[in-house]
Amino acid sequence: MITETELKEARSAIKKAKNIVVIFDGDADGLCSYLTLKKIMKNSYGIAAKSSPILKEEIYINKIKEIRPDLVVILDKPVVTQEFIDKIDAKIIWIDHHLPLKRKKVQYYNPRMRDISDNTSVSYICYKIARKYSWIAAIGVTGDFQYSDIFKAVDKKYKLIGKTKDPGKILFETKLGMLARIYSFMLKGKNKDVRRYIGLLDKIEDPREILEQSTENGRIIFNRFKEIGKEYKLLLNEAIKQKTKEEVFTYIYLDKKISFTGELSNELIYKFPNKVIIIGRIKNNWIRLSIRSNKYDLLSIVEEALSGLEGYGGGHEHACGAYIAEKDFELFINRVKTMIKRRN
Repeated sequence: MITETELKEARSAIKKAKNIVVIFDGDADGLCSYLTLKKIMKNSYGIAAKSSPILKEEIYINKIKEIRPDLVVILDKPVVTQEFIDKIDAKIIWIDHHLPLKRKKVQYYNPRMRDISDNTSVSYICYKIARKYSWIAAIGVTGDFQYSDIFKAVDKKYKLIGKTKDPGKILFETKLGMLARIYSFMLKGKNKDVRRYIGLLDKIEDPREILEQSTENGRIIFNRFKEIGKEYKLLLNEAIKQKTKEEVFTYIYLDKKISFTGELSNELIYKFPNKVIIIGRIKNNWIRLSIRSNKYDLLSIVEEALSGLEGYGGGHEHACGAYIAEKDFELFINRVKTMIKRRN
């Protein structure tokens, strides 16, 4: 975990800023990190960066120049290029929990700088900065396949978890897990729709508003979840049919309106814990991959498998993403399978 001094430093900078742009990863952890910090921000504009593990896109730079913030906060992005940082004419805070990187002109907070094994969820770090709304942070932590010391207090108040401490069971078998999936699904679709649902989530003061549909905002969010869920279930059932005796489980689907690679890989690694799960979505001659394994260091495998190919990757050792040109995908998969066999 980052130090109390660092927490105070980040808290002070965020509270002092008058106009903040927040760029957060497009998953439950990134979203909940933003929603938690937003509670102590005077004025903020949030951007869900869903397209890549690497933050480099010019579209975000253009938005930052348009808003002219005095602070830019980057949450849960594995890679932020120095070129991207150099184009920002404002103070930058970057809070992350992936493999540490060295960058100039940025306040960088990452628990792995002190302990490489400490990948404490960014949602939890943001909760420690904001010091409020622990239930929002708990949703993000759950979405990141982790267990946290805040769960006990959250469950005592809201009855969302029960006695289990298994991250997989919490995500797929409890009310807290359903909330994590709901929040993740609110990031699906067109940008204008995503902004609308993030706005509605920001107005939720009690998670039971959503689970019990006890308020209008809660009902709207839950109905959206059910709508998105229908498409997700179709893909999940289709993926499960791809039975294989091989250790590497691969499911690739064509471009659809909504991407579910992360959600599918999470649920499939829970259902098939001894497999290496590779889920891909084809779009514009590129394949976006979400890769999971409980056994192997995926980052080293992906890095080696991508060598000389058109593509890149990033993330955690047991849960990472990659982008690869469709023309190179077959070779990439063959390399991954070969490396897996060598490690057995």
